[in-house]
Amino acid sequence: MLAPLVLIGLIGTPPEAKTYRSDDLGLVFDYPADWKLKKDKYSDNLEFPMADGSTATVQIFKTDFRQPEKVWQDLQRDVATQMNRNVTRQWDETILGVPMLMTSISYDEGGVQKRTLVGLLYTATKKKLNFRLSSNGGVADEAESKWRKALLTLRTTSGEMPVKEDPSKPLVDPTKTPEGRPIVVLRPENETSKAVRTKNSEVISVLGQNVRLYMPDGWKVEGKDGKFTLTNDKVAGQTTLEIAPGGRTEAATALHAASAESFDEFSIVDLRDETAMTRQKSGLYVGATLRVGTDAKKAPLVTWDIVGTNETLLFMIDYSVGSEHDFKQSRKNVEALIDLFALEIVK
Repeated sequence: MLAPLVLIGLIGTPPEAKTYRSDDLGLVFDYPADWKLKKDKYSDNLEFPMADGSTATVQIFKTDFRQPEKVWQDLQRDVATQMNRNVTRQWDETILGVPMLMTSISYDEGGVQKRTLVGLLYTATKKKLNFRLSSNGGVADEAESKWRKALLTLRTTSGEMPVKEDPSKPLVDPTKTPEGRPIVVLRPENETSKAVRTKNSEVISVLGQNVRLYMPDGWKVEGKDGKFTLTNDKVAGQTTLEIAPGGRTEAATALHAASAESFDEFSIVDLRDETAMTRQKSGLYVGATLRVGTDAKKAPLVTWDIVGTNETLLFMIDYSVGSEHDFKQSRKNVEALIDLFALEIVK
């Protein structure tokens, strides 16, 4: 029996079809010519007509996610619950030999029943295909059927079958030869590399101990009694700091909790970018959840929940700002904080 990709190659592109290609995802698929592709800052959106005259929309995101499958499904359920939406089913299917993690959600919007199907292609890549198909409830089956026909043409840009994600293994890094052919280089995490310590440091008293904080240039720490604020003249908004005992397990739990709490501040989330716990230049394991959207008063809001650990102490940094422009101006300095912030108990 021929493999699915070979069969697709023999069948060819259906007549009256267009092609969607993402080199960031390494994926290609075909869709009907009457579908409209619209792009914004955060997603590529395919709109297509339904029998009742309404329009269904597929939003395609390039999502950074390297945690276990259950964590993804738990996040979808938690977000739906906080938005007063009903998760009717969660399951996985196999596409191109890897799991597609699926969540079906139903809800009422302005008196109209709606249904959303969320999918994540669980490939061993930094950016993963993440889609959200939304339609009126009465034509949801029709919308899903049309979208699934498009997904039947899904293939990789390299022609190679993808590999299932394994969070316990280093990420496969695709590069290219001078001839433009893709090759794969495995760059394992170097646990023995020397941790970077910045010259900028301050000692604070917390948990009954003296703790030295290492920060990139320009950052300062203020506060006492366990309540601290981080400041930088080049960073707009507010940055707070908490410190608690804990290792990687506690850090992952703390990040999930902080992310859920921040989500309550939003009415609309335009962008969510999640980074799994990864060893940074500081030698600490750090994870982060970034959200960009609007709050309950329809004002711009950006939050960045950052949690890290040196396996003895964990830190929780909460960054927020009410202007996307200010965030863009500040982002480089906050990213440096993620990469270089460290803490050590002073003996």
